[in-house]
Amino acid sequence: MSYQDEFLWDSLYGTATMPSYTLFNAQVNYKLPAINTIIKLGGTNIGGQDYRTSFGSSFVGQTYYLSLVYDSLIK
Repeated sequence: MSYQDEFLWDSLYGTATMPSYTLFNAQVNYKLPAINTIIKLGGTNIGGQDYRTSFGSSFVGQTYYLSLVYDSLIK
């Protein structure tokens, strides 16, 4: 989990107070050694609000993912 406090953004194209935000990221891995594979399920900014990191930038939302990783060296 990470937290960014409110701060003043000042640049040539504008000044704004950027609000605080909290991020919660998580990932769960499950190893399948019989087929040398790891299943990964996770997300970023889980359950959070969209946020901006600077004045004039786009909003950052959430990302959720499921992946399969094959590696012949997994034991």
